[in-house]
Amino acid sequence: MASEEAIDMMIEMLKDTKNLKHHLEGCRYFANLSFYKTFRDRLIKKDISNFLLKAIEVHVDEETIKHSAIALANLSSHKDFLKSSKEPSNMKDTENKTEKWKVKPLIHLLDNTQV
Repeated sequence: MASEEAIDMMIEMLKDTKNLKHHLEGCRYFANLSFYKTFRDRLIKKDISNFLLKAIEVHVDEETIKHSAIALANLSSHKDFLKSSKEPSNMKDTENKTEKWKVKPLIHLLDNTQV
């Protein structure tokens, strides 16, 4: 179940931060789908990494953080991992820097990691 419609529906569930059950289901779905290299391009083009980073920043429940981190780890091998598809196409790679807000959820993730 990885049609464009299914992916778009799960993106909407992932955005639904008020409904923890839907939000967690979206995180799980993308954790599983991102495991397959064949889907990573499609997910990156839909800015899934941004939604997953926001999921980590918004929620402190372990399941959401865990599944978001798994998906982000799977997607991190993609060359456009932290590039936004909404950026101007004429922007040079050297000018394309990670926005500051993208670092905060990663720090939150590390803070919540139990050693």
